Amino acid sequence: MKQAGLNPDKDLAGADLSSVKAVGCKLSRFNLSGADLDNTDLSRTDLSFANLSNAKLTNVKLCRADLSGADLRNALLMDADLSFADLSDADLSGADLINADLSNANLSNANLHNANLTATNLSTANLSDANLSSANLSDADLSNADLSNADLSNANLSTAKVESSRFGNNAGLSEDAKYELQNRGAIFPQDFPQDERILEYEL
Repeated sequence: MKQAGLNPDKDLAGADLSSVKAVGCKLSRFNLSGADLDNTDLSRTDLSFANLSNAKLTNVKLCRADLSGADLRNALLMDADLSFADLSDADLSGADLINADLSNANLSNANLHNANLTATNLSTANLSDANLSSANLSDADLSNADLSNADLSNANLSTAKVESSRFGNNAGLSEDAKYELQNRGAIFPQDFPQDERILEYEL
């Protein structure tokens, strides 16, 4: 593997950085749009607010990386290891995450509109307040994930594993869809307000 020798003042848009090892590097706010980062090891790297739009990140290691606020629009992240990564507030719209490992990742308030999450491991991930509209989650593992307040408009959850995953206040989720998800093991909170709960208990 090549060792990283990256200049923080340099624009790396479109650069060929495939197979680079940059474990624990500080790349916050770097411009890596369109860069080739296939097979790189970026574990524990600070990529907060970095521009990775249209980047090639196939089979990349981003375990425990900080990608909060990062721009990952239309990025190719197939087979990527993003376990325990911080992707809060990141923009992953249109990204391809087929078969990626996002277990235990923080995706709160992330934009995953039209993302391809087919067969992705999202077990125990935090997807609260995320935008998953039009996302493809078929065959994804959402077991024990938190999807409270996530926008699921036109999302494909067919064949997704939802055992013990937590839903609630989800835009775009019909009552029939809720019922089906509950039958597959998903957890929904009571939909009535707190004051109505108190009244019901008093009655």
